[in-house]
Amino acid sequence: MLRAKALQVLLFSTIPVACEVVVHSLIAKQLLSYPTYTWAFAHGAVATSVSPAVVIPSLLSLKADGFGLTRGPATLMMPSTPIEMVLQIWNINFMAELAIPGNGTPMWLNIVLAPVQIIGGIVLGVILGAIHYAAVKILFSQAEKLPNRSYTADHVQRVSRVGTVLLVIFGTAALAFAKLYNLSGGGSFAVVAMALTTASIERRRVADSRDYETHLRSQSVLMKDLWDYLSMPLLFAMLGSTVNLKTIFSGTFFPYMLICIFVGCACRMLLALAVTFREDYNVGERLVMAVGWCGKATVQATMGRTLLDRATLLQSDLVADVGAQAAADALSHSTRIANAAVLVICVTAPIASWFLLKVGPRYMRRETVPQA
Repeated sequence: MLRAKALQVLLFSTIPVACEVVVHSLIAKQLLSYPTYTWAFAHGAVATSVSPAVVIPSLLSLKADGFGLTRGPATLMMPSTPIEMVLQIWNINFMAELAIPGNGTPMWLNIVLAPVQIIGGIVLGVILGAIHYAAVKILFSQAEKLPNRSYTADHVQRVSRVGTVLLVIFGTAALAFAKLYNLSGGGSFAVVAMALTTASIERRRVADSRDYETHLRSQSVLMKDLWDYLSMPLLFAMLGSTVNLKTIFSGTFFPYMLICIFVGCACRMLLALAVTFREDYNVGERLVMAVGWCGKATVQATMGRTLLDRATLLQSDLVADVGAQAAADALSHSTRIANAAVLVICVTAPIASWFLLKVGPRYMRRETVPQA
């Protein structure tokens, strides 16, 4: 089913966000007084990515109630969410490099390196995914099979726990390696490609061994718990520690930022409706997708401080290269972008989540799965 929808997934995960980035950035350039379009589009990149933490849990909740099992919004939104997220993480890092160059890297080299990061990140991720699968296979072989040709439940659980740890280690190493060489965007592609590769290979083994099915389920639960109870609280805690409510709700920022958010989201919704026009969705389902596709949270929490951290880290270099005033301006613009990330979460996340969970069931078709 996913292969049949490949083109639609690609369009849905790229066209609406591209429209929102452009519109949001152009408005921000005028209303928030960014000195260059580079800074305005850096702001737009941070403020416009959809959030898996808003979309995926809501769709899973709807699936549990029988909505979107084989058709409807979930079948399009769930595969599109990680694609848009990874592209936007790369875009944020790319715009950060352009706005605040590190180590004197010229703009033309940053542009040339853009496709290299994507391709290189995917290749690295595929290699890491294959290595992870090989490690899991070796871990399984460390115990004897039972007479029914399966491993004990305890052994499968141990393999899942070690496999989860390896995923975290490989992903962290890929991100650190990419960041070391100012190729952070490629690191995000590597992590996603790694997860897709190892999951794809292991899913093919499910038909031959139910141990892999149990392993995949256990590993997914472990990763979910790691995200819910450790990673997400830390991300939002770090973001919240830098929030300055007085600045965010000031008259020179708050109303103009709201205009950027609502006009940008309106353009995203129109394009989302257009992309799904000829598909097998009713009008209500298309509206649910359009509004639900505006939810922002985790990407902004993760990447909202990217430019601010970069400006702080390179402060002395910026002073030496462009002067103290330009360095101070870079910090000011970066702080404004970090504040924008906070406000985007506060406005869009509850609206999108509420719309998916409360309005979605009114228009989505409930499905029943025949009992085997």
